[in-house]
Formats: sequence, C-alpha cells, structure tokens
Amino acid sequence: MSRSIRSHVFFVGNLLHKIDLKQIANVFGAPVIEKPETYAFLCSYFHKSHIDAMIEAQGQKRPKFLESVHHYHLEINRTLPLSLFNAKTGNLDVLDEYKMSIKGLHVYCFPLGITLFAIEIDDSGSSLNDLTFAHSRIRELPSQWKEFSEEFKDALKPIKSLVPNDNVRDLVSRGNKLKIFQIALLDSADWTDGHLYEIATSSPIDIIGTAHVLDPSDDYYHSMIKENTIAPFKNWKSMSLMDSFTALIKNEGAFDEEKEKAWLGDEIRWINSYYRLIYLRVLVQKTFLSSRNDQYRLNQSNVHLMRDLTRMEQYYFYDNISYNFLPDMLNKQMEKGLGINEEREELSTQIKERENKNTNTLTGIVSAFAIISIAYDFYGLLKASTGSDSQIMPFIIGIIATLSILILVLHLARRR
Repeated sequence: MSRSIRSHVFFVGNLLHKIDLKQIANVFGAPVIEKPETYAFLCSYFHKSHIDAMIEAQGQKRPKFLESVHHYHLEINRTLPLSLFNAKTGNLDVLDEYKMSIKGLHVYCFPLGITLFAIEIDDSGSSLNDLTFAHSRIRELPSQWKEFSEEFKDALKPIKSLVPNDNVRDLVSRGNKLKIFQIALLDSADWTDGHLYEIATSSPIDIIGTAHVLDPSDDYYHSMIKENTIAPFKNWKSMSLMDSFTALIKNEGAFDEEKEKAWLGDEIRWINSYYRLIYLRVLVQKTFLSSRNDQYRLNQSNVHLMRDLTRMEQYYFYDNISYNFLPDMLNKQMEKGLGINEEREELSTQIKERENKNTNTLTGIVSAFAIISIAYDFYGLLKASTGSDSQIMPFIIGIIATLSILILVLHLARRR
C-alpha cells in the first residue's frame, strides 16, 4: 500500500463577508507580528514591496493601503480520526488509513475586504488512497458540513463562528470548494506523474490507464502533466490546478534521522515561503479579479473599479517578486493554474467597454450643446437679417435644449 512518508495540507477558503477585526481577535487573539530579523531575512529573498503586501512586521511602517494586512493563527494540535457519514448505512465510517492531526486554523486579512482562512492538517503516514479521498471530502466542507463527525466540526468552530448565522456555505464566497495547497514526501517508487495527477485532483490512486470512471483520457492526462507541471530539480515536482497546488518530494532509501531534519527544513520553506507568501498572494489576485468580473457580468456598477485596480496593480499584480528564480517560477505556475491571465484579460475587456461608453457619453454631451449652440446662432442670424425680435425662436431653442438633455439622460440611463 502506497503511503506518504510526510505530508502537510492547507484547505483554503475566501469568506463571503468582510469580517470585523475585533470579531476575529475575540476568537483568534492578537495578529501574528513577525520579528525584525524574520522580516530582514525574508526581504533578502523577496522584494520588500512583496513582503509588505503579505505580512505584518514589528517596527515596519506600511503604505496606508496595506495597513489592513493581518494574519491570525490559532493552534489546535488535535489528532483525531476522520469520520464521514455513510448515506447507505446511516452511520459514521472511519477512514482507518487516514492519519489526521489538525495543526491550526488561520485567518488572513487583505485590502479591499478580502479575507481568506485556512485549515492546516498534518496527514503524514496516511495511505495515498485514503489521503486523496479525505481531501476530496474535506474540500467540500462548506456544502457537506453535516457529513462530518461532531469531533471534527468542533475543532473547526472558531472558523465557523466568523460567518453570519453559522451559515457554513459562506465559507467560500466564490465556487463550492476549498482550495488545496499540499506537499508530500513519497518513496521513489511512488514518486510518479500518475500519483502527482491523482493527488492533485483528489482522485483514487492508481486509476491511470484503467477502466475507472475517473480515469482521465490520455490527451487530458498528458496535457496536465505537460502544461501544469514543473520539475526544476530531480527530487521534486509540482502541479498547479484551479482547485489545488501539489508538490511531491522524492525520498531515496530509508527515511532516517538526517532525512527527517532535511524534511523539516523543506516543510518550513514550503509553508512559510511558497504557501504563505506566494500561493496566498495568487489567491488574493483571483478573489479580486473574479469578484470584479462577476459584478460586470451581473451588470452591477462599481464606481471604484479603476481606483481599486490601480492599487492592486501597484501592490499585488506584478510578476517578479523575488531575487531568486524559483519563487518567480512558482508564482507564474500558480497564476497559470488559477487562470489569472484569463481573468485579467476579461477585466481589461470590461475596462475598454467602460472607456468606450464614457467616450460616447462625452460625445453625446458635446453634441447636445452643439445643437443648442447652432439653434441659438440661427436665432441671432435671423434676428439680424429681419430686424425683428420674435418671441417664438427662444421658445423653439428651449424645446431643442430640453429634447437634447432628455436624450442625453436616456442615454446615461441605458449605459447603467
């Protein structure tokens, strides 16, 4: 049976409603403030502007737009079985081969009311089949809350308390599933492209090339491996998709004390840098873009769109975030998996249409005044040539002006 030697996962959601910081602090305590030495270390690998947009550090003054960036962390450290409701029997079935330790809960606050949260789980030693099944169920937590054991739901009460009226469906403001960021250390025999695909998609293990209903077509499978996977080194590879980011690290030979220390170093780097500073950043981009594009599709006006976009472009929408190649490579891979470029292109189309409408409106205003001006000039010319001061022409000019303004008002009403 294939197992993970070590594995760590974050299930990430974006809350529907803007949360009062006092409400978060009452449940999670004070926000995480990084020490000056930690801040200096991170700034030696990442650009300072990027770090300021992602964390809060002691003694560091940030731009006003970034003053709402906070991280709240509540340690849980509870090891418990994952029990799921079985509709056929009416009982809770325990996933015996899924080893779950809930490490903690996180809330991340960002500008413009964007609030993310994460459930952090260590599931080292789990069978890969139960691991992918567990992930497929936990990511559906907002819509399947009743399917989980009371013990599991009790551990997540701090997160549930942040949504109005305990409506757990509001744990995701967009879509119906939590996002997954996961890393796993596997024996070399299990470190395959097939397992990478299956873990990334939360599919049953070893279904590639079988008659299983979830067995992907050859074309789709190979396109996912080619287009969504990077392997810059011989000992790890990663796949970035719309719903997940997965990194598999290869272990050769016995997993001894020295390799345990190496894993702890890798784990810290993946969690504190690649998850905390890159994946969450891309999720902030995704949340902002998809919400503004939804407003456009639903014909909801947003008078602050250009102002908000300008600020986001300054602090979150740029590619080079690090002095090293690997963080930038991962950033681009994650952006590709989450469809950031497509979202930005759609927003650009929206902006161009708004600019065209504004141009048409300006043209309408100029035309209205031009009509009034022509009518007035005609009246002056008629008065000069006849020497009469007719009372009818001012009346006609008034009618023309009224109709012009009425047409302009109807035009503005239609573009809204």
